Amino acid sequence: MASSRLSRAQKIYCITCKLVSCCATTLLIALTTTAESANAAAGTITSGSCSAVVGETTTASITQVGNDCVLSFNSGSNTWTIASGVTRIDLLAVGGGGGGGADGGSGGGGGEMRKGTNLAVTSGTLSVTVGAGGNGGAWGGGGSTNGAATTVSGGGLSPSFTANGGTAGGGWTTTTGGAGGSGGSGGSGGTGISATSATASSNFTYTLKWRPQSYLEYYRVVVTTPAGEVLSYWTKTPDWRLNDKASGKYLFEITAQGEGDSLSEPVRFAATVTTPINISSKLPTKSTSDCLTTFTSNQLKSIANRLTAQTVVTVTTYYDPKLKGAKKLAAKRVARAAATVKVAKSTLEVRTQVRPTTSKKSLTQITLTTKAPARKLTLTNA
Repeated sequence: MASSRLSRAQKIYCITCKLVSCCATTLLIALTTTAESANAAAGTITSGSCSAVVGETTTASITQVGNDCVLSFNSGSNTWTIASGVTRIDLLAVGGGGGGGADGGSGGGGGEMRKGTNLAVTSGTLSVTVGAGGNGGAWGGGGSTNGAATTVSGGGLSPSFTANGGTAGGGWTTTTGGAGGSGGSGGSGGTGISATSATASSNFTYTLKWRPQSYLEYYRVVVTTPAGEVLSYWTKTPDWRLNDKASGKYLFEITAQGEGDSLSEPVRFAATVTTPINISSKLPTKSTSDCLTTFTSNQLKSIANRLTAQTVVTVTTYYDPKLKGAKKLAAKRVARAAATVKVAKSTLEVRTQVRPTTSKKSLTQITLTTKAPARKLTLTNA
């Protein structure tokens, strides 16, 4: 979007939503404040392949710009029903400017401008309140007022998103004009989080990266390890290398420091490392029975609970081809074993084999082998 010069009474609030399935790959929602509109009517507004369900169509409009959909809210309070498949949004909010001082006093402070990127949302309704500008002071009358905050909340957005209003200007006195109103606090730089696969040099090293937001210089990274140890340091590059062969969950808190030593609100997320667990086991059974022993059943459950999701488990039973009905009994035993594993952990993939043998030792065993998925790292909100 091309930048433009805004008057004190204008506010802008932008949302970018990543769509799982849509004609447009990105939905960008921008909200601007102009004059208030009197009539409220809920419904759907459209433009090209873009559409949005809002609480008040009279104060909202939508425009398709390339693969982006720009949704604008003019003023006051409104809602946007989060479309199916939308999981991440970008926000840009500007609070209302403070009113000018009375009797020829100073101007009001500008509202805070705050931007956030790659913010997680779920489903439901996102509530929007576009902050109005403060009232100017009257000659010989009442004083000026602060601008109102612009807020976004709901829809799984946590915490809610707020851009503060500017402070009202001071009134004129016999000695000098009143002090100008304070501008709202500068918006904190957001950070988007992404992770890469294992580096080519090692199969247990991951590089975590976060996307910097305008003029950021340094990052304070606080890491809590699976053992509970807390590490804190500053870095100039927006990445962190994770080197650990074991499974575990790391908690991250990243704060960006920009120009003037201003600090963003911390971004918190969890990085969970899952490593392969492979097991090979031989468990006792009775070749003359289609049932499992209590010991074998308990062992199968214990093994299943140790495995990671999507692990392939192969259970094999054996039978004497010379004995009538032996194969049928073996098939029932392996089916019971497979069911025991699956009930213990439904996310496992269980396969069965029934094989002939003349080995007396094999006839009294059930063998179990596993093949776990490759090591992986998963990022979630903390």
